[in-house]
Amino acid sequence: MSLKLFEEALVRIKLAKLYQKVQFCTSSLEIEKLYLQALKEQIKLGTNKLCFTDDFQKYYLGNCYTYALGLPSLSFFIKKYMEKEIEDIFPFNVGFMNHTPYYIYGKDVDGFITCLKQDCESLNIQIFETSEREKNAHGGYKIAMYFYYNQGIQDFHFIRQNSDGLWSHKQGYFSSPELLSSFSYTYKHYDFAGMFEIVRPAIRKLKK
Repeated sequence: MSLKLFEEALVRIKLAKLYQKVQFCTSSLEIEKLYLQALKEQIKLGTNKLCFTDDFQKYYLGNCYTYALGLPSLSFFIKKYMEKEIEDIFPFNVGFMNHTPYYIYGKDVDGFITCLKQDCESLNIQIFETSEREKNAHGGYKIAMYFYYNQGIQDFHFIRQNSDGLWSHKQGYFSSPELLSSFSYTYKHYDFAGMFEIVRPAIRKLKK
């Protein structure tokens, strides 16, 4: 067995143990802790060459943020969480990996970006500032971030660039991913807040 296959096998064993543990959780907080651990493992089984059509069904019960980061919805954990929270969906807000709510920063976009970087660090995702015209220099893919603030109300939106160069996004938890004409797409009344190349800790690289 190659080293890569061995590492993948270890990840699957860890995931199986987490799936077993969650069945005995008595609170949503316990489930959340196990779920965040599972996401750190699950992301290693992915790729940095995302395809709009190949992973179309993976993000049900996830939002624009998990879609952009390529975090598939682990529905077993989410449904267990919803059982304890009276069917309240798991909140994938920016900062969720570290329990740092983005909205505490108000209209401070820099604080919002800090939450994004903290999430990436927790998931072992490398993140680099970039622009539309720059090439991906680290073997990752681009995400673009939008931010909204008006009279104390904050929100965010993310889109991602797939391996074919096309941009796509997911609006809300129950919608399906959609293709976009370009990254300069204007989402509602949100302002463009930055573009980043992210490199997920994938064990195996997707063949070209």
